[in-house]
Amino acid sequence: FDEIIEGTQVIDVTSTEALLVRKNGDGGDIFTVDTTNEDVAIGGSLVVSGDTGNGSYLGHINNTGSQSEDNGLHIQIASSGSGAHGLKVQTGGSANAFIVSGDGKVGLGYSSSSMTEVFNVNGNSAFAGDVTISSTSSNKPVLTLENSNNDDSPAFLVFKKSNSGSAADGDEVGQFQYKGFNDAGTPELTTYADNYMSAEDVSNGEEDGSMTFRTMKAGTLTSTLVLSSGDVGIGMTPASRVSIKANGDTSTVLDIHGRSSDDFAIISFKENASQTVKGQIKVNASDSMIFRTGPSTDALTIDSSQKIGIGTTPSSLVHINQTGANTERGLYVYRDLASGSTN
Repeated sequence: FDEIIEGTQVIDVTSTEALLVRKNGDGGDIFTVDTTNEDVAIGGSLVVSGDTGNGSYLGHINNTGSQSEDNGLHIQIASSGSGAHGLKVQTGGSANAFIVSGDGKVGLGYSSSSMTEVFNVNGNSAFAGDVTISSTSSNKPVLTLENSNNDDSPAFLVFKKSNSGSAADGDEVGQFQYKGFNDAGTPELTTYADNYMSAEDVSNGEEDGSMTFRTMKAGTLTSTLVLSSGDVGIGMTPASRVSIKANGDTSTVLDIHGRSSDDFAIISFKENASQTVKGQIKVNASDSMIFRTGPSTDALTIDSSQKIGIGTTPSSLVHINQTGANTERGLYVYRDLASGSTN
């Protein structure tokens, strides 16, 4: 029948279906109001269309219950295909803002056909709170930053300190922490290592920064490596290009291991602007220490039995080698006495 009902109408019944709308007599339930379960069921597509005023919404879902498991909206689809949409939000007419696909993937700014991961974001994202990624699988989770452009530009991980109006020397800009539990009776979450970055000097045109790596030693986080204003400090803040501070125990300050081919350990001194070797200190497999001038001239050798050779490998306690018709003395001893000099 065709009838227009105006004004407020009340349907008060005791049966299960207070209101039932069917297509073509019995061609399927289109709209049902269930008084027993206080549900409304729609058997086809639901289209809500309108032109609201600024600040207004076209629809609301509001669960006013206060139970611990009160729910708002449940969407379920039968398909598990990547092209099926459990939920799709579009903005600007056709742009995909949010998609939940049938295979369980979520996309922000993606089309379902281009989503390869469980969570996919296309564009910049901002999180105002903490973000936790967890997994119970071995070697998981993995955080990957991928740049697929065909150029030499990398992916970036940026730490930003947004205090432009109150920047101060010593501001910590970012930090990585590496945590695990100890074996206390009640296990404690412990930072076993960390590294943090600081703005050491924020003066315009004079900016300096540092990066500190700390490791746990005997229950205390200890500065292990400090990179500061272009200098390097091991166990300390650098006071020169490279500074090394020994521990309080009797351990070696610096270990240099020899080459695998011949066990030679070599320290080279080079020009500032080139790879030209100006001198070397070498220790060979026979425990001899050799001081070189230039890249290969052995000037002074001290062997394992404390013999000293100048210009040669020593065969006596002190061995001086003078070659050719050189008129210079092989050994010159000068003694200055009050009464005169003795050569």
